[in-house]
Amino acid sequence: MRNLTLTLALCLMALSGLAQQRILNLYGTDGIIRNEGFIRVEGAVGGGQDGGLYLTGGAYINNGGTPAGEGSIRINGWFINERTAGANPGGNGGNAFVVPRPGGTLIMDGQNSPRISGTEVTRFNNLTLEGQTVVTQDLNAHIDDVNTLRLRQSSELSTAIYRMVVENNAPTAIVAEDEDSFISSESDNTQPPFADERPLTEGGRIAWYTRNNSGANYLFPVGHRSLSPFRRDVLIRPSGNGLRNYMVRLVNKNPELDQWTLAFLDPDQNICAVNERFYHIVDDSTAIRPDGLRDDFPVAQLAIEYGPNDPVNDLVQYDRDGAVPSDGNWVAMGADLGFTFNGKTFGSVPSWRRFDFPVFAWGLKNPLDGITTDPAYLPPRFVFNNRQNDPRGSATFSDNPDNDPRFQYTWQVRDNRTGRIVGRYGSRNPKVDFSKDYLDSTVTPPTLRKYPPGTYTMELVVSNPLAPTKCNAVDELTFIVKPSLVYYLPDAFSPNGQGPNENFIGWFYGFERIKFVVYNRWGDVISVRIVDKQDPQIPAPNPDLEGPGPLPYTPPGNEPPFENGGVLLWNGKDKNNNICPEGVYVYTIEVESSIADTPEKIWRSSGTITLIR
Repeated sequence: MRNLTLTLALCLMALSGLAQQRILNLYGTDGIIRNEGFIRVEGAVGGGQDGGLYLTGGAYINNGGTPAGEGSIRINGWFINERTAGANPGGNGGNAFVVPRPGGTLIMDGQNSPRISGTEVTRFNNLTLEGQTVVTQDLNAHIDDVNTLRLRQSSELSTAIYRMVVENNAPTAIVAEDEDSFISSESDNTQPPFADERPLTEGGRIAWYTRNNSGANYLFPVGHRSLSPFRRDVLIRPSGNGLRNYMVRLVNKNPELDQWTLAFLDPDQNICAVNERFYHIVDDSTAIRPDGLRDDFPVAQLAIEYGPNDPVNDLVQYDRDGAVPSDGNWVAMGADLGFTFNGKTFGSVPSWRRFDFPVFAWGLKNPLDGITTDPAYLPPRFVFNNRQNDPRGSATFSDNPDNDPRFQYTWQVRDNRTGRIVGRYGSRNPKVDFSKDYLDSTVTPPTLRKYPPGTYTMELVVSNPLAPTKCNAVDELTFIVKPSLVYYLPDAFSPNGQGPNENFIGWFYGFERIKFVVYNRWGDVISVRIVDKQDPQIPAPNPDLEGPGPLPYTPPGNEPPFENGGVLLWNGKDKNNNICPEGVYVYTIEVESSIADTPEKIWRSSGTITLIR
């Protein structure tokens, strides 16, 4: 034995205790043994590990054995308890520590794979792991009902396939002081029953009793060294003050390797993927009835941490009725995303009761249920005008608001007439202005063009980089682009029989009826022209959509084409078919149309016409 930092009197007392009483008594708030060799507390011949504690026969430890005592033992090796059950005072069974216990601490800080081992279950006072220690259990262990389990300095408690039961029901009984300190567990794939018949409760857990703390937050700092990041915490908020024993484990592998298949996703829940790495067992042993079935037990809140790279859309639970995984499905729990605690982000489910099958994971729903646009353009009115600054010339397209913001969104506008893509957008809610030019990259060199009237399709491709082969979707919305109601009216014509512009012609789109009235300078009505859309004088659209066709006037080439041709409004004669003299005339026009944005669906305007002979 070497490097014992005690007072001489305490050292002599402790050594004599080893030889005669088989009791190690530590007193005083500074009573710390720093062991870099080996401490053996024995009542019979036995062995151990260097730098550790080994107890056999009737030996036991009174660590902090006075009411004011807060003694500590520090070891950097194994803790082995092979005592004889019931051999020590107070009916303490095979436990290594005296009860009742005022609160001494066993500190483990070894670097050479230390273990909590032996043949008897130990009920530790306070257990602290520090100094990047990874301590593995070889049997079940307990933390006393008045003390704590503390992990710090990047340390890990590996319960393996066993349990660490914390009987202290205070919400502060388990403390992981840094993000790289946590509790890990494994499932037992080596012992029968095997495969699909293995019970859910098989495998390691951190178990924590709660009582008289309704509404308090119990944080389980669970993780695994093979994962990155290491931790994915669970928070449970009891809804009652009764005794509950919650058990939690983070599983460090694909659920299918642990017999909870990913293949069965509830089609009614619209789930398309389940997290293949981070999933949890969250159970309550106090809900298990003597017949093996489970009672529903209320939980005010169940929250499971997620990170920025986790495929998160909803918390899901595996639910089955039979004995094998194929009898069930992953179902959505409706988690509220964004719950925060201690600077971490959780998805939480309030008032959850169904822990009858305690396997939980993060899942993704199908990323697309449909696309919409501004409420003013709800079906069947997906119609937009392409006149500059027209209030109906632009629209904002929106994806389903339930989609996860981490999805990637690609919007593209397709001209159904040509099949070409005429616009691409990368934001979630693109605003498309149909009165502005788009860059046509299908030609060389790329050319600015206006949206011609016609039918278009907005296509939305939603992809999830976290599940690229499972959670992609495509949806589309068909809409129509139309020019403004009165697209072009000239301001002069020359009905002299000598060439073009013999008639006053206007070009319209989407009208039902036109009333055009001409007045002379004294306000007398000269001509009244009423045109119905079925009027045979209205020429058919030019197939190439580059102008009104075989009429005397063609709009400038930089103006958008339109479907209908020109409409004869005035031939330069009065109501009695007399030739009107040269001069300036006034007109009024009323256009009745289903796409007019006025209550009575009539667009009105006025202006002047110069008649030239």
